[in-house]
Amino acid sequence: MKIEETIKEEGLLINAKDPYDEALEIMDRFSKAGDVVVKENVLKTDGPRNASVVDFWLEEALDEYSKLRAECRMNGLADAKGGQLSISLKITFECSINSDNKLLVGAFERYYLSGPIRLARKKAEDRADWLLKFVREHRIFSH
Repeated sequence: MKIEETIKEEGLLINAKDPYDEALEIMDRFSKAGDVVVKENVLKTDGPRNASVVDFWLEEALDEYSKLRAECRMNGLADAKGGQLSISLKITFECSINSDNKLLVGAFERYYLSGPIRLARKKAEDRADWLLKFVREHRIFSH
């Protein structure tokens, strides 16, 4: 059994003198909340203009069978006048129960879906709210 549900999605656009440095700072701050896995980290420059992409995810185990996954993609553009950083955050709740014993899995699924999954999902929602608040408040610290 596998369940995957998008809990929250958020998009922000912030002004940043150096969008790439800002994106790296945001990723570093996320790393304080858990293990960050970098999917893409690119800086392209063409004279006074530069473009950047920083794409990563953060996973947090909620219990043995479920986890929270926050995927963050940041695209930056800058020139001599300044820049902007576009932040896209998607937070999902994932639950997976696997075994070769179909009878055991079926019984456990019924039990897990009747109660423990609600607690894990509530924990995921609370953590997602915290992560969104973190991203929104970061606008205060942008350069």
